[in-house]
Amino acid sequence: MLNRQVYVSDNEFIICPIADEDRDNYVELHRQINGEHTLFLNEHCKDMMWEQVLEGEDKVFSVFEINGDYCGSLELQNPDSDTPEIGIDLFENKRNKGIAPKVVKLLAKRCYKDRKVDYFLIRRTEFISQAIYLDFPTKKC
Repeated sequence: MLNRQVYVSDNEFIICPIADEDRDNYVELHRQINGEHTLFLNEHCKDMMWEQVLEGEDKVFSVFEINGDYCGSLELQNPDSDTPEIGIDLFENKRNKGIAPKVVKLLAKRCYKDRKVDYFLIRRTEFISQAIYLDFPTKKC
């Protein structure tokens, strides 16, 4: 199926670190979210924007269904913080199908295994209406 590094997967989804082969899907995703004026389509800064995605401080992941269909992206901002933020953007045809809560939880649990965090902040847009409940051990005071 996908011939690349997998960060985490289950029987429904595969989450991989973003890679060059994801560029067209990622640009289309941002066109769907931001319209034709997305900076990823701007001739003068599109390459700089893409380099920032690949090499910036935030960790960006591509989300695929188990059959290999691209769904969208997850972003882990401030990954070394005790309270990293998870952002998610999905293709229009993948929204409101319960994908967001599943993949956010999958990513958060995998991140929590790597490094214990106090809690995750979750960026929610008007496209995501489901609540996301993450069940992790709590710190004792």
